Amino acid sequence: MKSPVTRFVLHRPSSSDARLSRRGADGRPIVKRRRRRLLTRILRPLLVVVLVVGAPVGATTWALTTPRLALEEVRIDIDPEGRVASDWVRSQVMPLRGHHLLRLPLGELETALLSHRWVDAVSLRKELPRRLSVRVIERRPAALLYEDELVYLDTRGQRIAPFDPSTGEVDLPIVRRRDRDDESALTVALALIDELERVAPHWAAGLSEIDVLGASDARVVTRALPYPVLLRAGTLDTRLHRLRPVLDQIDTRYGVVRELDLRFSGRIVVRPVEVESPASIGGSEPPTDDAAAS
Repeated sequence: MKSPVTRFVLHRPSSSDARLSRRGADGRPIVKRRRRRLLTRILRPLLVVVLVVGAPVGATTWALTTPRLALEEVRIDIDPEGRVASDWVRSQVMPLRGHHLLRLPLGELETALLSHRWVDAVSLRKELPRRLSVRVIERRPAALLYEDELVYLDTRGQRIAPFDPSTGEVDLPIVRRRDRDDESALTVALALIDELERVAPHWAAGLSEIDVLGASDARVVTRALPYPVLLRAGTLDTRLHRLRPVLDQIDTRYGVVRELDLRFSGRIVVRPVEVESPASIGGSEPPTDDAAAS
């Protein structure tokens, strides 16, 4: 007779069984709770900080220190026929060659370039990896102011630099003013230049002299006419409309004309050379003298 076979089964307790593997003195099961390791709890947020903050900081540090971003090339955009020489601009930039492109002191460079009398504006642009683009805009002369010497005036009425005869002839009108302390006279002169260019470009093309008399009045000399013309800024459009129909009659009717006065709304005053009293076109009675005409 065969003896009975005893079978042994290996039991592996589940996690829940493991948690209930011990009992207390009162017979109740003791539950074991897993504790996170202190090191894990510290390293996990630290790792996040390193990834979020450290990577950009490292990239920035590299970008600000790498020699691969050192300035080597300068591109200059400038009018080749202007008064600011490209060699002068390059001389202001070349001391920065080899400096890190991202750390270039562009404010100091801009100040140095603007110190030139003829420089009106400067544009500086960094072009990675190693180039700096420099654009220089010159001041545009609009006239020559006659004082103790001839001085260039820009389109805003600001003085640029003394006129240099060695540069050759310059086709710009000469501005004079009765009151040398009246800076508003320069504004009047430039306003008339702009108005002539818009309303009477053929007069503006031959403009040679503007003598500001005060307020908004000026005496204008242009090669388009054989005599000077007295004008009032802001009225040229309407005055020319009145003048054009009779312009051809002036020379034949009055002979040699000393000047033409277009400052009045109701008439055109012609002052011949031979006659002291001016004649009048379009008015019922001509004025008897210059004072009456004004």
